[in-house]
Amino acid sequence: MRASDLLERLRSMPIGAPMEFKKIRDEIHEEHERATTTEERVTLLKIFTTVMDRVERSGLSPDDLEQLRAARLQDYRLLLVRESLIGENVSPDILFEVTEREIAAVGWHQMTTFARPL
Repeated sequence: MRASDLLERLRSMPIGAPMEFKKIRDEIHEEHERATTTEERVTLLKIFTTVMDRVERSGLSPDDLEQLRAARLQDYRLLLVRESLIGENVSPDILFEVTEREIAAVGWHQMTTFARPL
């Protein structure tokens, strides 16, 4: 499966249909590991954000919502770091490019929220 296939599958789900978000999250991570282009990785980040936003709005208890948000932040950071790897090492140049792209996409204020320690 590719990022575009996952996106199409999610788009074809009926509105209000139950979402197996843990399975989708796992698929996003698997596809992100296989992604070979920035476009694919950006698509997967957008899917991740959309799915997690929906789960956050699904009426979780305050404790569950807090745990979800912590896991979401860890996942987001993992996806960005994974994108910056060359072999097993983080490339500072790639990490800088990824960070600049994400700041441009979400704005500086929201990005500083992501940067907070857990």
